[in-house]
Amino acid sequence: MKYYIPIHRDSIDNITSAESVSPMDYYQGRGFGYHYFTPLNEVPSNKELFLFRRFPQISVSGERSEDVVIYIEIDDDKQIERLAHSPFNDGIRVAETIALYPWNCKMFFQTEDAMRQAVMMCKMSLNNKMWIYYDYDILNSRPAPYKTDILKKIRPESEIIIQDKLKTEEKQNRLKGFLYSYILGRYFSISQPLASLLQTEKKMYDLASTLSGLSGYQGVELARELSELEGEYEKYDPNRAELQKKWKLMIEEHFASLTEQQAFESIIQELGGEHIMKNNFANKTGIELRHHIEVLGLRNSDWKAYKKELEDYTQRHLTTFRMRKGDTNTKEDFTIQGMQVKMNAKYGNFYGDLISKIVEGLEWLSINKLRLNRLDIASDLTRMVRDAMIEYGKEWEGSAERTFLNGLRQHIATGGTFDVAQAPDVILRSIAIFILKGDDFEEMMRYMEYSAQSDYRFVLGLWGACIGYADMPKTVIQRMKLDYRGEDNIYMATCKLLEYVPENVTLERHSYQFRKKVEPMSSTRSFEVILKDKTIGFNKTQRETILNLWNDMGGKTDKEFFAKVSKIKGVGKVKIQRLKKAVDAGSPMEVEQTELFRNEPGVVKEHFDHSSWKYIESLLPEDQQLRYWVKDDFTWFMNRDKWYEDDQRKIIDYGHHLYVKAHPKKASASWTAGYFGRIDIEKITARLFSIYDIKR
Repeated sequence: MKYYIPIHRDSIDNITSAESVSPMDYYQGRGFGYHYFTPLNEVPSNKELFLFRRFPQISVSGERSEDVVIYIEIDDDKQIERLAHSPFNDGIRVAETIALYPWNCKMFFQTEDAMRQAVMMCKMSLNNKMWIYYDYDILNSRPAPYKTDILKKIRPESEIIIQDKLKTEEKQNRLKGFLYSYILGRYFSISQPLASLLQTEKKMYDLASTLSGLSGYQGVELARELSELEGEYEKYDPNRAELQKKWKLMIEEHFASLTEQQAFESIIQELGGEHIMKNNFANKTGIELRHHIEVLGLRNSDWKAYKKELEDYTQRHLTTFRMRKGDTNTKEDFTIQGMQVKMNAKYGNFYGDLISKIVEGLEWLSINKLRLNRLDIASDLTRMVRDAMIEYGKEWEGSAERTFLNGLRQHIATGGTFDVAQAPDVILRSIAIFILKGDDFEEMMRYMEYSAQSDYRFVLGLWGACIGYADMPKTVIQRMKLDYRGEDNIYMATCKLLEYVPENVTLERHSYQFRKKVEPMSSTRSFEVILKDKTIGFNKTQRETILNLWNDMGGKTDKEFFAKVSKIKGVGKVKIQRLKKAVDAGSPMEVEQTELFRNEPGVVKEHFDHSSWKYIESLLPEDQQLRYWVKDDFTWFMNRDKWYEDDQRKIIDYGHHLYVKAHPKKASASWTAGYFGRIDIEKITARLFSIYDIKR
């Protein structure tokens, strides 16, 4: 059953950031998220939430209620049944937090202005990670009048012990933070060669930044160092490895014996043709190579392009690897039992015990404590590892674990050298990295990249558990440069582990475009705007003649009016039909901003042609990632601001758009050829022309 919760517009960011709505006392007492909540004074909400069976019209003293009151539509009988609730005359009242997810609620506004402000508030919020997935809409009917005095006379039937509830919610927030960050780390993890490639790229980028402002002997020395790193970079380049593999197969096909193969290699090396031949072979086999650049000859103005090309090339490798892996499955890693994280035998349970203690509210490990007592935390960790090893029957004295942790503590205390690579296992190494850099997310990520870490799961899991999901900034996701599919999968995997997701639920991103605010215009001005519409095609003389005729007939646009317009020189049937259509639709600029309700709200949601997409999708290769990219591109193309007479013509032009993507002219866009070049564009275009019966 659907219920409606009236709330103040200023609370929308608070609610969607925490992904829940609570009685006001909860916000003032809990240790995460926002600590304030803007109440509707007419609806008592300190102890309970009032859920109505219909939209109640709430009057607000001192403000226009239609600008302030918004409604949360909640449709989640299973959750409501679990919560402490009781009936009142027009619904139920709930004395606990109600979880709000994109699939169980919808936000209704009374005016476009209220919706615009709320959307912008959520969009600009640092911690509002899921705002774009919530569905916002405008009411198309007036709420029913409701006397709020009735609510003020209601008293809570039973006092819920809020402190117990708050502790549980804080644990859930930390557990959700761990799961989300751990899965994010799993998705973000890369192979060790790629980690080394990224580490080398970071060093090269920093050197290039320094060289852009240097000259003379010092500049030459650094340029030589950068040139050596170019060779190091090629060693880890996956495309170079792929080239070498195919090159070897090609030689084996042409030369039967190993002696002949080696002789051929020696000849081309002696003649200095190896580099040219391999580059030509790479072009022939479709392998993209980053060519070795002679950095000694670069001018100051060239370094910016050099850094961009280097960064883009590296990022394409990382993105391709993560997309192909796309791994959010944690079954091999751990299970969740209540609020406990049980690591599988593959990783041992010390890490799981540590996470469980953090979820429970472990006092000594938090982001703030890291800033103030890093050495104490490292000492406490050392004692925990020692006790765990003794419990598991392992020798502590002289162990690699003891040596590593003593080195960590000495490094924190004195600033001496310390190498995290010396850790006996990935879990201890990850905990050490978190203790060293966990109080600054960006520094933590840079440290991992510069030290060639390939596994991000355990570090990010610790960070997420300590900061909690609600306080996790969305800049974390932006920093990871994830595609939409990655973001969606990570969030859904997190919620499924917490058993929040019903069957057959999918996430949908919503796009909101608001009309510009304009002052209401007079009727004459509105008709002038219609006449100036370029799609109708009137010239200046025709516009003036039609406007005079319209004024003479008292502003009527009846059959007689159009009959007289048709007699004006140069106005044919096509222009008459266009004018009729425009008059029926009304002036495109005339938007009544003071109108409270309208049948069609002033919000344009993203347009998507499902029928045409099915035809396109049926001709794409069996590659889910490629299909996702093409679908995202098709959605963008169908919604971009370019005028077409109809959608059919626009869809046909999409075939040409795909061709351009597959054959880019700019080198900076060459990466698109690797994806869109695999599509049979001719077949797709021919199918679309055939479907819509348009001659080529």
